[in-house]
Amino acid sequence: MTSVTALTVLYNGLLQGYQFQIEAMQENGMPDSSFHFRSEKMRENLTNQICSLSQMAYDLGNHDLASTFLSVATEFGSNAVTPEPL
Repeated sequence: MTSVTALTVLYNGLLQGYQFQIEAMQENGMPDSSFHFRSEKMRENLTNQICSLSQMAYDLGNHDLASTFLSVATEFGSNAVTPEPL
């Protein structure tokens, strides 16, 4: 398995976990104030994790993937636009 494949699998797994938790909170009828707090904390954590993947990709010499991850993290962190899987 190449580093690109490994990092992409990690990214997709983190994203899928985030999406699952958001859907579970909505389906379970979490109060709006609690949902807002939890979803913002989860968004912040996922943004930091994607930034970490970006640093790993850069350190492994894959600058294009690092740039992609960094762009996704920036958009997600500032606009709350849910990223797409890779």
